[in-house]
Amino acid sequence: MQENSRTELKRELNDRFERSVASFLNYAGGGEIIIGVDDDGSAVGVANTDAEQLKIVDRIRNNIRPQTLGLFDVAQDKIEDKDIIRVIVSCGQRHPTISVNLECRSGAALFEWAAHRDQ
Repeated sequence: MQENSRTELKRELNDRFERSVASFLNYAGGGEIIIGVDDDGSAVGVANTDAEQLKIVDRIRNNIRPQTLGLFDVAQDKIEDKDIIRVIVSCGQRHPTISVNLECRSGAALFEWAAHRDQ
């Protein structure tokens, strides 16, 4: 398993999660975020999948506007006998705005910021 334009791997739920969701909402065809997997594709697992799934839904509902109900699904799965979480995101009709640390970005500004965040 490896990252590509429609799949993002995350070892754990982190502060960049909403940005990834917003990017897939803006991407034709959406994408999938897999939590509990290292960047090299090896499964590390998620300790408490039920609690993490609730956190994921809460963060998407509270930190991304407009509402994304019906545009994402959160599911537990197993890779290499380790529990992981899959967040499947569909492409949205409207450009989402994320608000993290009181910093809001939307549309083209969100794409520009996401392209340069790791530099």
